[in-house]
Amino acid sequence: MLVIAECRWEEATNVRKEMRDIGIKKNVGYSWVAVKNKVHVFQAKDSSHEMNSAIQAMLAKLRGEMKKAGYVPDTNLSLFDLEEEEKASEVWYHSEKIALAFGLIALPSGVPIRITKNLRICGDCHSAIKFISKIVGREIIVRDNNRFHRFVDGWCSCKDYWDLAADVPSTCVAILHRCLVRVFTWRSLTVRDSGSAG
Repeated sequence: MLVIAECRWEEATNVRKEMRDIGIKKNVGYSWVAVKNKVHVFQAKDSSHEMNSAIQAMLAKLRGEMKKAGYVPDTNLSLFDLEEEEKASEVWYHSEKIALAFGLIALPSGVPIRITKNLRICGDCHSAIKFISKIVGREIIVRDNNRFHRFVDGWCSCKDYWDLAADVPSTCVAILHRCLVRVFTWRSLTVRDSGSAG
């Protein structure tokens, strides 16, 4: 969100409230991986999977190896006003990273890991998965709601399209905010006009 990217936290909170007030809901992000004909579904900060302790251990291992390789989390993508360390933790537990950690545990070495996501992959996850593909030497395919991303040896088939189009979601939020302002203006005019017509 544009207002979040610019750290305008109070305005971001107001936009969220306006959206809730008129019934606009943000879709929950899910990622899933199929292993042995069973689909395993994850959401952000998910700890409900039966293999959660192994998944968390894999995430911790990856995080350490990625840090050594130069990975720095993109905390600008954290949607809340948090301390820097909390923001790094917030983006670390996105559903696609959890699904990937599970795939690394559950799928045999050499088998590509295929993750499907119902929303667009965030920039931090895109960057993280590039690092992970190089560190673990695995092909990782992420199908988000926009395109296929094939990660191999630290590169993505989209040629970092995500980074080139990063301002598109911000533009959409700015347009949504203008629409909300118009809706509220129209509602207040309608209420005022109906009150005076009586």
